[in-house]
Amino acid sequence: MQKYIKRLYIWFIVVIVFMAFMLSVQHIYIYKIITDNIKDMTDLSVDLLNKDINNWLSKKSQVIKDSRDFVSLDKFTDKETFEYFNFLIQKNNDFNTIYFGTPAGEMINGDGWIPPEDYDLTERPWYKKAVKKNKLIVTESLIDASTGKMIVTIASPVYSDKSGEFLGVVAGDVFIQKINTFFQNNQISKKGFTMLVDSNNSILANSKKNFNQENNLIKVNQKYNQKLNFIKNKDKKTKSVVINSKKGLLSYEPTQANDWYLVNFTPKSEYNEIFNKLLESTLLSFAFSLIIFIIFLFLQKKYVINPLKTFNNNIRKIDVEKNPDYRIPLDNNRDFSFLNKSINNLLNKIEDYVNELEDKNKYIKYLANHDPLTDLPNRRSFMNKLSKELEGGKKGAVMLLDLDNFKDINDTLGHTYGDMVLKEIAKNMKKMTDENVFVSRFGGDEFLVLIKNTNDIENINYYIDKVSNIFNTPFTIKNNTLYINFSMGISIYPYDSKDINQLVTNADTAMYRAKKTQKKEYKFFDKGMIKKLKQKNKIKDILRKALKNDGFKLKYQPQVDLKTGHACCYEALLRLENYDISPGEFIPVAEETGLIIDIGRWVVKKALKQLADFRIEGYQIETVAINFSAKQLNDDDFIDFIIAELNKNNIKPESLEIEITEGILLERKEKSISFLNELEKSGVNIALDDFGTGYSSLSYLTFIPVDKIKLDKSLMDTFVSKENISTIENLIGLVHSFNLEIIAEGVEEINKFEILKDKSCDYIQGYLFSKPLEVKEIKDIYNKDFLKDIGK
Repeated sequence: MQKYIKRLYIWFIVVIVFMAFMLSVQHIYIYKIITDNIKDMTDLSVDLLNKDINNWLSKKSQVIKDSRDFVSLDKFTDKETFEYFNFLIQKNNDFNTIYFGTPAGEMINGDGWIPPEDYDLTERPWYKKAVKKNKLIVTESLIDASTGKMIVTIASPVYSDKSGEFLGVVAGDVFIQKINTFFQNNQISKKGFTMLVDSNNSILANSKKNFNQENNLIKVNQKYNQKLNFIKNKDKKTKSVVINSKKGLLSYEPTQANDWYLVNFTPKSEYNEIFNKLLESTLLSFAFSLIIFIIFLFLQKKYVINPLKTFNNNIRKIDVEKNPDYRIPLDNNRDFSFLNKSINNLLNKIEDYVNELEDKNKYIKYLANHDPLTDLPNRRSFMNKLSKELEGGKKGAVMLLDLDNFKDINDTLGHTYGDMVLKEIAKNMKKMTDENVFVSRFGGDEFLVLIKNTNDIENINYYIDKVSNIFNTPFTIKNNTLYINFSMGISIYPYDSKDINQLVTNADTAMYRAKKTQKKEYKFFDKGMIKKLKQKNKIKDILRKALKNDGFKLKYQPQVDLKTGHACCYEALLRLENYDISPGEFIPVAEETGLIIDIGRWVVKKALKQLADFRIEGYQIETVAINFSAKQLNDDDFIDFIIAELNKNNIKPESLEIEITEGILLERKEKSISFLNELEKSGVNIALDDFGTGYSSLSYLTFIPVDKIKLDKSLMDTFVSKENISTIENLIGLVHSFNLEIIAEGVEEINKFEILKDKSCDYIQGYLFSKPLEVKEIKDIYNKDFLKDIGK
């Protein structure tokens, strides 16, 4: 508390010193701001006044320009010219007269004045200056003899529009008292002056009310008893001067007349008057703030510091451990009594909180080791349990169980319903728990089961049966009956591994293999799985690099037309450029990883580009066929991509054939049919590949749009023989009845070729005719008649 009081007084001294310092800085800064502000305002006012003068001068100059344009037409009589000038004088009150003089000394004056015989207008300043500068000019000021008023002459040379000949000079005498009115109405400086000066240093206008320009031309030096020099240039200038013993700023800038200058003088006393008023206001504010701060210190001590001392003493008596029942004495008449009540209430809540905290700690420890949804032990708990088993040198098994297609339940019935399913499964699995079985939820739709104290296969199979029995019975949840399948992987310790994470990874690998086989709901881990997994990962990396570095290539196998003997179509077959890995090995990996989408696009792009190159080189290959994977249905823009590549290579859609398998219709039938219909609309041909390997190939022919059927090699091996000749004959006839073409693939023996040809098969593809060829090899067989060669 003493430190707080000491700091308070120190802050008081600091504030006083700081305010004094700021006052001195503010004194300098404000003076500069006021000076700059007045200077800026003066410049702005001068600019605005200059604009008014220039506007006025422009209007008068326009009258002379109109007169010049009238005379330059060179078609009006002197009388007509006189009448026009007289009209302009009547219309523009500021003009005393408007006149035109020729080089011959002739003159037409709008007010009717006739010059005397000895009057030589070519020697007049207005005439000589206009001719010399050959442009519109403004003369110096003078006092008009007849009116006693100050005038200037605006003059311009005149040239004939017809011949370009110099005709003379048009001029007008202008009263400038209106300019003086601008100055009287727009006084910039209260104590200074603003004036307009011509090239002879005569004052044309002045902001002083007593300024009289009639009957006398007043010089600047005459009025202000001082020689003021204006630099003859087109820039604005500002400088410090002393005029009539007054210091101040003199600003001047040229007007549109060029030889005129607009001048303003603002004395320094005008700045000081504003500054002194502002300084006085600042000092009063400083004094008032100082008084307020002193009052604040007094009240702070009486109503804050002293009560806080008492409050601090009471706080120090609090000891939650040794004296938990202590409460601060209450006195409602003392300041900060509300804090005493708040502290007492807080002490009451602390006591309740400590009791509640013990209960929550127990619950937190429970949550740290259990899954909140199913109430089963969680992964952390499982790992701790398995770790103790391995540290004790025990034997057992780890089973990782995953629900098949559980995502479909969430997507169709909702995640809330999916949670109810997980709870029901967990409840049933908890029932199989005994002293040798530990069941936990691994996460998502996966469960971990720890079998302790045995690695005997028969004992493990006993628990596998228990798990199977749980799923043999359908689950009924909210009147919905569900049959749920599972896949499970089993890893045995310490045989498979002594590492916790590796055991779980092994079980996961085995479970994944069980899910892929679709023939068995569980699999035991073996080390060959790791080898296959590594091989698959290696292939995955090879495919990614091949996509990035153009590491694929296409080979082409001809499809021979049995009517002509020539290759009518070539099937593009994907190969790796630098690796001897068969498509049967790397295509499934591409499908599984999703790389098949990018690979599929590469095949389309490459095959169509090669077809275009063939045709440019004169090889008119009719069609190229490419294979399509069911996984490519995930490529939503695939058809648009095909059309774009066809257009890019100037290839008609019917020159491309897409080979599909019935597998495309197994998982997403509606989307597959929609895809095929869109493909048909694009004009691309569609072939049904591997016909005869599925369960319902014939039924597909009734509703999918295809142009060609490819008989699988297995059909060739089974039915293309003398014993089964009727079967293949009927099959070919059936396909033809759908108005479809048929191609037999995998033909390697001449007797099978003869049977197929005899039974009206349309095309044959196989090693009997040709293996898949490189691009350069296709050119060698382009004109080959395969039927003639087969007969040799």
